[in-house]
Amino acid sequence: MPSKVKQAEAARPESRARERLVVRRARTSDREAIAAVASRIWGGTDYLPLVWDHWLKDREGALLTATLEGRPVGVSKVTVLAPGEVWLEGLRLDPSLHGRGLSRQINRATFRTAKALGAKSIRYATGLSNAASRHLAEVRGFWLVARSRYVVARSAPLRTLSSRKASPADLKAVARFVRASECYRAMSGLYGLTWRFPALDERRLRRLVAAGRVLVLPRRGAIRAVGIWDRDDREGEVCLGYVDGSDRDIARIARDARAVAASLGEQEVSAMLPVGRIADIVHRCGYDADPPANAVVYELGARGFRKDDAPIEDVLWRALRRNAQEAADRIAGLLTERAERPVAFENARDFVWRNLIIDPRRDVYEVSEPLANLFSVHWMRNTLRAILTHLVERCGIDRSAFSVRGRTATIRYRGRPFARCSVRGRVFRLSLVPTGATLELTETRHIARAIRAIDAAAAIADARRPGGRRAS
Repeated sequence: MPSKVKQAEAARPESRARERLVVRRARTSDREAIAAVASRIWGGTDYLPLVWDHWLKDREGALLTATLEGRPVGVSKVTVLAPGEVWLEGLRLDPSLHGRGLSRQINRATFRTAKALGAKSIRYATGLSNAASRHLAEVRGFWLVARSRYVVARSAPLRTLSSRKASPADLKAVARFVRASECYRAMSGLYGLTWRFPALDERRLRRLVAAGRVLVLPRRGAIRAVGIWDRDDREGEVCLGYVDGSDRDIARIARDARAVAASLGEQEVSAMLPVGRIADIVHRCGYDADPPANAVVYELGARGFRKDDAPIEDVLWRALRRNAQEAADRIAGLLTERAERPVAFENARDFVWRNLIIDPRRDVYEVSEPLANLFSVHWMRNTLRAILTHLVERCGIDRSAFSVRGRTATIRYRGRPFARCSVRGRVFRLSLVPTGATLELTETRHIARAIRAIDAAAAIADARRPGGRRAS
């Protein structure tokens, strides 16, 4: 009897399996069809019709239309924020076509366009609750770099601002403050401009200071707080995208931003700030969070990694396994400190081991137990466990790196065969692939020699990239 999956595949229309979108540069004539698509998104409140004409005129970036059988059914915008800095936005698809894999086709075409524009960094933002968009980011190699909260306040004039505009003479001091700040770290060096997140680098900071969009406190003396607002070039919205300092100073700058918006004739001012202390303070200054809007920012590729590096997943898993005990202790300490009633640290740590972190030593011991039971001599079992413990702590291996055939165990490290452990009579044999060394151990005091040999082999494996080339 055919499976449900096969039945579903058989029931799927043949034409749908071959559906292919044509993604091209948008045309003026696409507007009506795309506006109709937008009217069926977010209850008809989509901002896309408001920015269509502006996006269509953009010659540095690209506005793309996706067509199906010649009919415009989707759209995507590639925006160049600065040379090499590309922002993706406005991905839309006719809701009646969801679930057919067509969004992936628009994404692929969008990425190709972004790379053709000389992108060195590609980022985009989506709502925290947008599961489909987040999944698409994660499977396409994007990594989450910032979490932010979007709030809006009515503008409110003040006779005198608490802060003052930074001058070009303040630029170095402002840059030092920003780079060392909590807000900068939480936002991974970005700042919020409504739902865009440009890099807050020295070039952009200089432009913002020159434009009078950087506020500092106090009015005289050494800088102890900085706020940065900017204006969205699509709708002219004033947005407070960076602020840091003491709680009191953050509140002062948040109120000043409302006054700045009033002076520019705007009815509202928004803020896009990192989730936590800073966003909470601004929220209490008359910035409404109903409904709450939480943005997550994704960036293509892991920071600091190149294509020929080991995958970041492998690097982080190894780091976690090597430091599992410390990680468990830190999480247990946090839970003990913040639990709603007194909890013993030992119980909290056991909870972490059972539910949050796999104990790599226990995991490897379990998978090696059948082999250890074949050893008739107690010291051989101890030797195997000592070697496995060191491989966990030094190399971060887990059970997936360990395979057993007969009386021989093969261990992989960095995706390649690394060591083989076998027993012949009363001899424990350890072979290390990177160095070609084979050690014959006959008692537990030889374990120290085995550990040194493992370290030497691991150093060689660490110095090689996945392709076999040595690191420069």
